[in-house]
Order: sequence, then structure tokens, then C-alpha cells
Amino acid sequence: SFVYRHRWPFHPKRLAQQFNKEWPGVLRSKGFFWLASRPDIQAMWSHAGLSVMFEPLAPWYASTPEDEWGLETDEERAGLEARWDPLLGDRQTEIVFIGIDMDEDAIRSRLDSCVLTGREFEKGFKKWLQFTDPLPEWDMSAILS
Repeated sequence: SFVYRHRWPFHPKRLAQQFNKEWPGVLRSKGFFWLASRPDIQAMWSHAGLSVMFEPLAPWYASTPEDEWGLETDEERAGLEARWDPLLGDRQTEIVFIGIDMDEDAIRSRLDSCVLTGREFEKGFKKWLQFTDPLPEWDMSAILS
């Protein structure tokens, strides 16, 4: 098993193209990620066998007013501070891959190819909203209520 981490978001079109491909050796993968075209919402990544599911998990703290964060303990606050980036806040991708005879380098390379390029990243959040996003719309009612 291994953990894939990245601070920058995935490009929705490139990520969608990877969904339709096989993941040799991967039995399961699970975690969270952020999508450039949906920068305010943390998304859940869940993959087992042929089933791949991506759905909204929660708003990122960075896109939520601080008085609504609901951090109750010093440990929760310290955890958030430890992963906070001055520009991106708590936005990040973290996916655990579990499998047999996985090619970790190939999987990392596939995912890295979905991350925004430096030129795309420099365009900023407002431009990211204009990227072609072929992924299904998310039902946001459960997480925004």
C-alpha cells in the first residue's frame, strides 16, 4: 500500500479520462481530493474492484467562514494548522492505494498527469471554474444543509 498526496487540484477533464481506465493491481483506493473546477468542496474518492465513486464530502475549511469551522479541541485546531497552506488553506489530495503487485510509480505518474500544470495553476481559482468538467454533478444538499 502507499499514499498519494498532492497540494494542487486535479484538472476535471484529465481526471475523468483516467476513471475509465483500469488500475492494475489496485484492490482498493480511498481518500479525499480537490477538483479545480469545484474548489470549495472536498471530494471523497472510493474505489473497489470495478466500482469507482467520487462524491462531495464537505466544504473545505478554507472556503468556510472561520466562525463556522466547529473545531472543538486543541488537537483538531493543531491538526488543521499543521496542514494549512497560506494560499490554499486545507485543500489537498490524499488517497490510499491498497493492492497486489501495484506499479506505484505508474499510478503516481497517472495521478500527477491529472494535477494542474504550473501554467494552469497560475491562472487562479476564477479561471479554474471555466475548465471543462465532464464529471457528474454532485448532489450538494446533504453537505450544505
